[in-house]
Amino acid sequence: MAIEQATRQRLRDEYQTRLNEAYADVAHLRTDNAILSSQLQQTEDALPDADLAAAHAAAAYAEHNVTLGAYTDAQSAALTKHIDAATLRESLAEQRVGLQALLGNAIPDAFSSAQNFTETHAK
Repeated sequence: MAIEQATRQRLRDEYQTRLNEAYADVAHLRTDNAILSSQLQQTEDALPDADLAAAHAAAAYAEHNVTLGAYTDAQSAALTKHIDAATLRESLAEQRVGLQALLGNAIPDAFSSAQNFTETHAK
C-alpha cells in the first residue's frame, strides 16, 4: 500500500512538473510574441522611409548627383529593412507553431483576417 501511494505521489509530482513547464513555456512564448510584434511594427513603420530614401538615391544617382557608394548604401538599407521584416514575420510564425503545439489547438494567424480563420475551421 505504501508503494502504491508513493507511486501515485510520484506520478502527481511529475504531472505537476510538466504542467508547470507548459505554463512557463506558454508565458515565455507570449512574451516573445509581444516583443517580436513590436519589433515588426517598428520595422514595417520604417519601410516607407527606407524605400523613399532608396528611390531618391536612385534618382540622384541617375542625375549624377550622388556617388555610387551613397546609392548602394541607400539601396542596401532598404533591402535590409525588408529582410528584417520578413525575418520577424518568420519568427512570429515559428512561435505560433510552437504555441499551437503546446496548446493543442489552432490559433488565428496574425497575418490573415479572423473571418478567413473562422470560415476555414467552421467546415
